[in-house]
Amino acid sequence: MTTQAAAAAAVLLVAACGGTEDSTADAPATVDTPGLKEPEAESPEESSWSYEGETGPANWAELEADYATCAAGERQSPVDLPAPADAAQGEAAVVTYDYQPAAYEVVDTGHTIQADAGSSAGGITVAGEDYELLQFHAHAPSEHAFAGERTDLEVHLVHQNAAGELAVVGVLVEEGESSSALAEAWADLPTGEQTVSVADFDAGTLLPEDRTTYQYEGSLTTPPCTEGVQWLVMQETATAPAEVITGFEEAVGESARPLQPLNEREPVLGQPAG
Repeated sequence: MTTQAAAAAAVLLVAACGGTEDSTADAPATVDTPGLKEPEAESPEESSWSYEGETGPANWAELEADYATCAAGERQSPVDLPAPADAAQGEAAVVTYDYQPAAYEVVDTGHTIQADAGSSAGGITVAGEDYELLQFHAHAPSEHAFAGERTDLEVHLVHQNAAGELAVVGVLVEEGESSSALAEAWADLPTGEQTVSVADFDAGTLLPEDRTTYQYEGSLTTPPCTEGVQWLVMQETATAPAEVITGFEEAVGESARPLQPLNEREPVLGQPAG
């Protein structure tokens, strides 16, 4: 792996689901949501929400009128996913993965460190619908849980289709010998308004070998908690060294929304195409 690719790998581990506006076909992509990117990331001082205290998750719905769905929504994320033996079978969408080496611009959004695709990075196809990869980010600890157990980190790969709809691939990460491109170059992480440019990174190297996914309809995991997001959470976890996990925690801090009720939803297990 080249130095730039290694830097990208570390950076991609570190990016996380923040929130901005509802996604539409005509809207610009937005930073700090599992989806779109804003022209400029807000600093922690400028942000109206956080992960603790008076602006933490328990109060998100009261901070802005546009955040009401954070409390009123019935299809919110993240959720507790069942053990494989207890998961529903047979109704999952067929998913294919087609990522390409691409350039990324890495920024500190104030809630996480995010790698925005600066050139075509490929994407995924879900039930015949194409979704383009927009960005990567992560949360500590993981936002989703497996049978009540959260892991150290969760990486989110955010995609958007031509209609502006979002699909997010989640990869839960545990401490251990590195199993994917997650464990390099913490020194290259951006701080403040700094931007780090990375070339020729293949996002497919972030995924585990077994790409069986839990699939369900959910929401952004940060304000405005917009619903209608297609979630694809990998059943197999990735691993990263302790210093990678510690580095992210020190750079970003705790950045996971509490688990949300399923409300009659039933995540299903789906196999990738082929």
